[in-house]
Amino acid sequence: MLIGYARISTEYQKFDSQIQPLLNAGVDERNIFKEQVSGASLKRPELQKVLSFIREGDTLVVFKLDRLSRSLQDLINLLSKLNKKKVIFKSLTENIETETALGKMLFNIIGTLAEFERSIISERVKAGIQAAKKKGIYFGGVIKVGAIQKEQIRELLKKHRSKYDIMKILGLKSRTPIYKLIKDDLAKEKGEVNIAPSLEFKGLN
Repeated sequence: MLIGYARISTEYQKFDSQIQPLLNAGVDERNIFKEQVSGASLKRPELQKVLSFIREGDTLVVFKLDRLSRSLQDLINLLSKLNKKKVIFKSLTENIETETALGKMLFNIIGTLAEFERSIISERVKAGIQAAKKKGIYFGGVIKVGAIQKEQIRELLKKHRSKYDIMKILGLKSRTPIYKLIKDDLAKEKGEVNIAPSLEFKGLN
């Protein structure tokens, strides 16, 4: 079965430019999921419905790659989920289909680039930690998250990194500090005062 997914960012945009190509590709209009949400948003309920609805052997079709994913890492995560479900992915504009040899090769290349990006970020974090140690700042045991660590988490979140990736990149023992920081930042945006204990996590080694 062909499953279509279309996304627009604002109410001023129209689905037409995406729907017609999906119909031309053979997608039944009843199987097209429409989403109106910014690409930067973490919440995409219609996409989650697609991932729950789609089954092994189905093909997910989009008009363009940027309609599906917010970033390279997000694209890799989504394609990995589809691959585990044994679902084929097809993007009409880029003429990509994961079932073909070329599509599989491209997926492997994208995966390699994403892994390379993770390594670069991890190396930068390690270099920052070493520089801090030379200044007499040591990481180990239970410590408070300082401004530098908070900014590192925020920057990685802006790049749409998953909380699991951030945990691995920063060497955290759990994702709790990340959730805590998000909660604190949201409280500040709303003008609320968070009286919870200071954000803490175990060593960065």
